[in-house]
Amino acid sequence: DEVLSLDTLSSLLFWSVGRMPLGEDSGSFRRPYPSGGSRYPVEIYVSVFRGDGIESGLYHYNVKRHSLEFISSATENIRQSLNFDFAKNAAAVILLSFVRDRVSKKYGNLGYKLGILEAGHIGQNIYLVGAALALGVSALGEMNYSVAQKELDLDKEETVFYQLAIGWSGVSNFS
Repeated sequence: DEVLSLDTLSSLLFWSVGRMPLGEDSGSFRRPYPSGGSRYPVEIYVSVFRGDGIESGLYHYNVKRHSLEFISSATENIRQSLNFDFAKNAAAVILLSFVRDRVSKKYGNLGYKLGILEAGHIGQNIYLVGAALALGVSALGEMNYSVAQKELDLDKEETVFYQLAIGWSGVSNFS
């Protein structure tokens, strides 16, 4: 039932999926997970249920700018689309979507597998960074995906397919 601060969410997103410079003045960047052909078919959305320094709402994470882009205030619909009470009580839920055309043009049907692998790496990063921040993270096996599609206003080329509940575990990793 605790809130998630903007600073904590910012750290979680940056170190899990953000774009990091490869050196001073190089102008080159790298993300902390592999992506087949550097196509990056996975998009990151956040539904903040209880925030501190950030209002409740649905956001798109802009990796290049390390910023959250407000989509809507429809968090209650997202909350009710979750099938588990602990997830409904989380401070936020991270939703990952797959944009098929980014990889299918180059890799055909293999692109879907590459997207699943990429999402797995992202999920693992969220778990690891979440643990370092003493957050509780839980990948969810299901939700009402049609609600997420509608609330995020996604077309048929982009599909929500993985979500992670974020909150406070009550256990600190640091003494």
